Amino acid sequence: MIFLICPVRIVTEEELKTIESFVEQVEKSGKKIYCPFRDTNQVDETGGYRICRDNYHAMSNSTKIYIWWNKNSLGSHFDLGMAFVLNKLFNKKIFLVNDENIEETDEKSFLKVIKKISSKLDEE
Repeated sequence: MIFLICPVRIVTEEELKTIESFVEQVEKSGKKIYCPFRDTNQVDETGGYRICRDNYHAMSNSTKIYIWWNKNSLGSHFDLGMAFVLNKLFNKKIFLVNDENIEETDEKSFLKVIKKISSKLDEE
């Protein structure tokens, strides 16, 4: 299974449709993909703890981690931290899937971290 890090709360309707289309393409290729806005119950009386725990379990049980990066998504920042640890401890492969849509800067950024630790999809 693939875990997809992606925005959930801070996402435009257009970006959401693009992500849904991407997920559909992955599934049509025969792969299973865990998509948090679809597969994690977003109603959480613990204030977000259960969501983070559920995403951690799904991510740790995945074989690969895909990242649909949106720098404004705070949940994605949290999930990126988990992915970083899983990559370092268990060599879990990480793939940035929307790099053509992201504007780079010269400043330090999480995008630069992602690019440092990720593989190319065509190397999958």
